[in-house]
Formats: sequence, structure tokens, C-alpha cells
Amino acid sequence: MHYASILDDLMLLYRTTAEYKKAKEYGENSLKVKRKIVGVENSEYLHTKIIMTSIQMYLSEYAIAENTLIEVLSLIEKNYSMKSPLACSAYDNLVDLYKDFEQMNKAEIYADKSLEARENYYGPFNINTATSIDNKAYLYYYNNNLHEADSMYYKALRIKQHFSGNYNPNYAKSLNGLGLVLSATGNLLKADTVFNYTMDILSYSVGKNHPYYATALNNTGYLKIKEKQFDIAESYFKESLKINLKTFGDTHISIAENYMGMANLKKEQKLNTEAKANYQKALTIFIKLFKGKHPKISYLQNEISSIKG
Repeated sequence: MHYASILDDLMLLYRTTAEYKKAKEYGENSLKVKRKIVGVENSEYLHTKIIMTSIQMYLSEYAIAENTLIEVLSLIEKNYSMKSPLACSAYDNLVDLYKDFEQMNKAEIYADKSLEARENYYGPFNINTATSIDNKAYLYYYNNNLHEADSMYYKALRIKQHFSGNYNPNYAKSLNGLGLVLSATGNLLKADTVFNYTMDILSYSVGKNHPYYATALNNTGYLKIKEKQFDIAESYFKESLKINLKTFGDTHISIAENYMGMANLKKEQKLNTEAKANYQKALTIFIKLFKGKHPKISYLQNEISSIKG
């Protein structure tokens, strides 16, 4: 098992550095070792399987990840507890998966299970519980319950700062979410400060070529559209796209979101031909990734058909 632990460490290292294909390779090798030594129902094996699903989602292998997580949860229910930390990790990955699919009712079910279990296991003020709080905060934001989202993100930030400080990507994740909420409420000046702080943390902790940094750039690009700073918005969308293309190739949900950002910018500038072209690029990716089944597909089709020229 010592060798498998080393493989797990390498898997986690390459996931952190956004080298997802390498991470997947080491994870698969770890699973082979653990399968022989402890079997497929052992908690150590299941833990690695859960981590692998996060990597599969980064690689757009959604069907594999979903099936694996459902299978893992059935084994956890059989052998362990559905309120264990192991189960919570699976819940969290299902939340992320259904967020990408924008199946928010499903995401909310697993977010609630994760938060309840972690609060019971760790207590409400714990770094592990903060992960579940982040998930709930985003779902509140998505459903336009901005007061609750704001409260939850601040709660997560207080916990994370207490346990791990603020110059790390985990803290930046909550900060990025808070920026989205502030932008949605029209508090643009404060949102700008929060997004700049987020990018500062990420440039320090993971570097400016990491997809986490690209996400912050993309979100700030939308803010800059609201502020009518169109040149800055375009530079952020282009830089985010460059990072994501290098990391993921040309077919990934983050790249579709970059094209959507650029399309919204061009639409705001009345550059209809460029707006339509970028919406079409995003639409092509969503259709390919989600087999024609995603709310963004109808949204993008409507945007394209509504643009004259």
C-alpha cells in the first residue's frame, strides 16, 4: 500500500497543477494496486475512485464520473455510512457534476446531504464543512437568493481564513463566489476589489497559467462588461481562453463559457457578426459535450436566432 500511497500523492499533485491526464494515469495505477491488495469495497480504494471522478470531470468524462460516483455511493451504503466523510466527498463531486449540467435540483439534493453530514461529523466551524458551505452558497447564487449566498460565502471565508489563511486556492474559491454575488447585486466597486484580490491570490498560489486563474479572469470579464470597460473585458476573456485551450484542448465547458463571455461583450458593443460567431462556438461545444441535453443549448440557439446580421 505504500506504493499506492505514492501514486495517490502524484495523482493529487498533478490534479493541483492542472495536468489532468498525468493525474488520471497515476490514479488508474493506484487503483490497480489497491484492487489487488485490499479489493474494490475497501475505503482506501473508494477514496481514490472518488478523487478520480473529479479528474474525469476536468477531462469532460461526465458519464464515466457520474456512473462511478453512483456505484461508489452504493458500496458506501453497503459497507460504511452515508453520513461519513467518504460519502461527503462523493456528494461534493456529484454537486460539481450536476452544476456543470445545470441540473440544480439534483445538485441541491447532494449539497444538502453533504452539509448535514459534515456539520454532524466535524461541526459547523470546520475546514471540511466549508466545502459544503461553498456548494450551498453557489446554489443560492444560481437561484438568485443573493442574501443567503452572500451570508454563506462570508461564513466559508471566515472558516477558511481561520484554518488555512487566505493565500491559497481554497480561500480564493469562496472569494470568487462572493465576487459573483456582489456583481449580481450591483455592488460593482466591491466586486471589482474582490475579483482583483482573488486573482492576486491565485497568481501567487497556483500561477497565471492555471484554469482557476482563468475562471477568475472570465468572471471579472463579465464584471467589466457591466462597468462598460470593454477593452479590459476583452483582454480578460482572451487570456482566460488562452489558458483553458492550453489546459483542456478545444472542447471543454470552460472554453464554451469563454466564448459566451466574448459573445456577450460583442453583443453589448453591437458587433453582431462577432457575437453570433462566438455564440455558435459555445453552442457547438455544449452540443458535443452534453449530447444535446443542456439548458445552455436552447439559450444559445435563441441568442443566435435573435441577432440580426
